[in-house]
Amino acid sequence: MKRVTIVLACLATALSAVHGVSAEDDQNGNEVKSSADVANAAPANAFIDLTAHDDDPSTPGTQISPVPNGVATIPVHASVDDGNGWKDITSATITVTAPDGSNVPATNAAASSEGGHGRTTTYEATYKLSASSQPGEYAVHFSATDHAGANASADAHFVYMEMLGIAIDSKSISFGSGLSPGNTTDASGVTVHNVGNVKIDLHVSASPLTEKTSGVSIGPERIGYSQDSSMAGEVPLSADGYADTAFQLAPGSQSAKSAFFNLHVPSGDEQYLPPGTYTGQLTLGAMKG
Repeated sequence: MKRVTIVLACLATALSAVHGVSAEDDQNGNEVKSSADVANAAPANAFIDLTAHDDDPSTPGTQISPVPNGVATIPVHASVDDGNGWKDITSATITVTAPDGSNVPATNAAASSEGGHGRTTTYEATYKLSASSQPGEYAVHFSATDHAGANASADAHFVYMEMLGIAIDSKSISFGSGLSPGNTTDASGVTVHNVGNVKIDLHVSASPLTEKTSGVSIGPERIGYSQDSSMAGEVPLSADGYADTAFQLAPGSQSAKSAFFNLHVPSGDEQYLPPGTYTGQLTLGAMKG
């Protein structure tokens, strides 16, 4: 019996010791809290890329040519890095300012995110300039801001080149039929539109009017030019042409002026003038005004 009592006592002691170190008490008694304060990394390395549209890569910078009677499309791409990851950038803007200080509106969002990878995020915006948009240097500005309000920016520019151009509302001028030798015709006019982006003057030249069968010609000096329908200040034309430096036609879709012409038909005393149809050519060109 004594022997049995000793064994039971030892067993009870062992069970008591196991109860004192339960799994639940061990976890609560050895729990350690941890923390870390991550600093904000300000955006950096902001960059603007204008190479997607450069009409003269041989010239430093970006040169963009107007599209006659059309629109030039200008894509702007930008990127920025953030040490906290690309998703830390909360807002970005791309702006384009014309030479006169006015803002050029974007055809899409002013800075649409193209997504990101790692620390870099990219943006794009598209701008359009008409053929009559002012030439010169356009400023491009990109700005990106992160969650903490830190900012990075970049600046670039492109040159919108000058374009001279005119459009005429008529392809022919008739001085009339059954004309009497020695008479002067009424004025016949055409409307000139400035389809470029700079103020222009007008250069006008004329070829002889020739009768096909006989080969007889009326000289270009017999054709008069004026800005006035009454032919005030009339100027005789020539093959070399006349530069009207007072034309001063501004650019713009609504910009237009008239050019008038008449014909001083030679008399029989001045030259042999057989009956027939005399044809020639008038040439109108733009000069920078």
